[in-house]
Amino acid sequence: MDDKRAILKKYFGFDSFRDGQEEIIDSILNDRDVLAVMPTGGGKSLCYQLPAIMKKGTALIISPLIALMKDQVDSLKQKNIPAEFINSTLGMGEIQARLDGAIAGDYKLLYIAPERLESKRFLNMLSMLNISFVAVDEAHCVSQWGHDFRPSYLYISKAVKSIRYGSLAALTATATPEVRDDIVQSLEMKLPNEVIKGFDRPNLKYISKHSNDKISDLQDIFSNMKSGSGIVYCGTRKKVEEYTAALKSKRINAEGYHAGMKPIVRKKIQEDFITGRKKIILATNAFGMGIDKADVRTVVHVDLPQTVEAYYQEAGRAGRDGEKSECIMLYHPSDIFLQEFFIDANYPPKEDIRKVYTSIYDMAGAGNGEKPAAPLYADEIEIAERARVNVSETRSIIGLLERFGILLRSQALKSARLKITTSRNRLVDYMNNTNEQRAKVLESILRSSTSESMEKFVDFDLKGFLLKYDLSTEEFRKAVEAFEFARLLKFTYSGSEKGILLKKERAPILKIPIDFSELEERRDHAVAKADIMRMYAETAECKRNFILQYFGESNIQDSCGNCSSCLSGSGRKKRKPIANSKLQTKVLTAVCELDGRFNFTILTDYLHGDTNKQIKDYGLDKPSGFGSASDSRLIRIKEEIDKAIYARLIEVKDNNKNKPKITKEGRLKLGRPVNPLKLEFKNRKVDNALYEELCQLREELAAKDGIVPRAIASDRAVKLISKNKPVDDKGLSEIQGIGPIFKTRYGRFFISRVQEYLNPKHKIKLKPVGEEIKKAAELWNTFTDFEHVASKMKISTGEASFHIQKAIEAGLKLDVSDYKDSSVIEIIIDVLMNRPNANIAEIRRNIPVNINIETLRINIALAKNELGIR
Repeated sequence: MDDKRAILKKYFGFDSFRDGQEEIIDSILNDRDVLAVMPTGGGKSLCYQLPAIMKKGTALIISPLIALMKDQVDSLKQKNIPAEFINSTLGMGEIQARLDGAIAGDYKLLYIAPERLESKRFLNMLSMLNISFVAVDEAHCVSQWGHDFRPSYLYISKAVKSIRYGSLAALTATATPEVRDDIVQSLEMKLPNEVIKGFDRPNLKYISKHSNDKISDLQDIFSNMKSGSGIVYCGTRKKVEEYTAALKSKRINAEGYHAGMKPIVRKKIQEDFITGRKKIILATNAFGMGIDKADVRTVVHVDLPQTVEAYYQEAGRAGRDGEKSECIMLYHPSDIFLQEFFIDANYPPKEDIRKVYTSIYDMAGAGNGEKPAAPLYADEIEIAERARVNVSETRSIIGLLERFGILLRSQALKSARLKITTSRNRLVDYMNNTNEQRAKVLESILRSSTSESMEKFVDFDLKGFLLKYDLSTEEFRKAVEAFEFARLLKFTYSGSEKGILLKKERAPILKIPIDFSELEERRDHAVAKADIMRMYAETAECKRNFILQYFGESNIQDSCGNCSSCLSGSGRKKRKPIANSKLQTKVLTAVCELDGRFNFTILTDYLHGDTNKQIKDYGLDKPSGFGSASDSRLIRIKEEIDKAIYARLIEVKDNNKNKPKITKEGRLKLGRPVNPLKLEFKNRKVDNALYEELCQLREELAAKDGIVPRAIASDRAVKLISKNKPVDDKGLSEIQGIGPIFKTRYGRFFISRVQEYLNPKHKIKLKPVGEEIKKAAELWNTFTDFEHVASKMKISTGEASFHIQKAIEAGLKLDVSDYKDSSVIEIIIDVLMNRPNANIAEIRRNIPVNINIETLRINIALAKNELGIR
């Protein structure tokens, strides 16, 4: 076996390894699992490429970066190292050919996307390979608490168990201690060697600047840039376009890049940047993954990233050649609103999740308890329009439904598919009234399709079709766009659309199998991460040390002397705990008293003595520590809290929802024991069972009014009601934070639910039921027939059905099982959730099947009961 240093020189041209590389390589060569965390530009790829050359067999490299796969494989081939990749850009024939080559042992490295591991057929093929080891690149994607979680990474552990391999290597540049633990656990690594080679990039200067005019600041930055290139990260596509135009107006060599551009345009811009024809790229975070450009001298963020991990990764694209470079954050306090927008999109309201869930099953034609066998071929825009939810939120919800095992997004189609969406008579009418070219194309499509295409998507031989009718691809596309606009048909091209396979039977709308409490926990976690990113932008402490401490670096002493804080004189030169002060003692004492039960806002208010509603609701205005730092300015208290965090005197765990706790070092610094506050006030303990019931009531009322539950009452308000258990208006009025609108509109419902909870025999009072309705109900229970009810009461069957509907809605027990239609009820619920006051004619227009008015009334009543509408 060749010596690894000789191979390093022969294939990669280096005389020595970078810090950490040799230890990682030795672990792989010795068949030991290894977790490698190395800074961006630290040479992670070589850590698996070199041992792949040395070991017998083929190394399997799992990576989410399609562009990087091709670049690395091309680079390896130039070095005469046999390598290949398999991802969604290839056709089935090419995939099979490359798998055959891998089975024959033609490659030393085979790159695959993690989605491939979802295919049993693909796994069976992999089991035929002689796999030397498995490497998981961008391993932080496996952590559900990481900044770039990808559901497809959850398949890796199960998949690798089914194949023979030497060891498992997980590599990443961004992982906190908690995420590292999650990687090891999720991948089921066996006593891995953890090689953590720091996050420090001494050549990078970290700068945060409060900016009231970001466009002007950008123009100043790049007008003065003397060499190299630059990247500007923007939070939205609109801002990319706006800022690009502004820089171009100043004759700055800049170009915009975002995912909304055509692939061929993006590729051209990327090539121009790599070759130096374009010096500045303004982009969303869609740009940069897998881009290895050494001379990026400036990376600017004009919007706050969601996490420190994302910022570190994006800013780290500067100075990969080791030369001095700048990472600039242009910050304004209003930037937090864009962060909140993205958090809302990624963790959408329960009501929107239900709308998308219902729409997907409706589009698939599945009723309650049903699961369609065929995939649903619909894009996110179609689903969003049907659900009346914005596209970005719909996209997030589809991902959420996939994570909870409700659906599976299939690979892009590799053959064209066609579905006729109108009648043949209308098609003929269209052909008679359109131009000759379109008529020719449409007639040819109809000749080439079967009657089955009138019912569902069918395969369409596009290549053969174009040859047979002597049509160009462009001619065909233009014609089809016109047909789709006229709602005549739907046509999907190879690779243009993904299918959705529903894996579970449809559940009633209030019983969707999603853990909403977990979703809320993830939202809280995202909020905490965003808060830390904001703290980085605002802190006067050393920026470099902030980042290093965030990632768990232990040997941090001196300030960097090369960030905006240190250069301004505010960055502390020593990272060790600062000298004790009276304010520091007060902060540490308060943290001990609150004991990780409250967030930073409440901690600050408690110290400052602000008697707001939250402080009063929790009874925190009673202890002697309340207002202990009232003689200090609020900003001074916040700075002292920041200092305590950076000095590791207090900490916030990822799973503690932004609630600080004292550390061992903090207790030593404080020098005396401080017991947590006992906050057991009369009627202050949350009754969890009642709280759950009240939350359910809030959802029912919100569905009735067509609003989100929190618009009725906040979680805090519902908790206060569950603590105090008011049984009348007076009791409800005594609860602080309950407004007059809530009392007037919704108070009676909450009081009734509390009364029923305290005394199960105390039922919620229903609206008085008229004598005619009672009589109709009695007759129904005797005959279960509209005609008999109408005959006995001497009214029309229509009036009889109206009385029966009102009887059901009033809560009277009637046997209507013969008239109940679950699929119709689901549609009615969908209509009522969007338009609670929809009339019967409007509801009927949404029912795709023939149904008589009497049966419809019964199903409307059942739907209203399920939603809690009276």
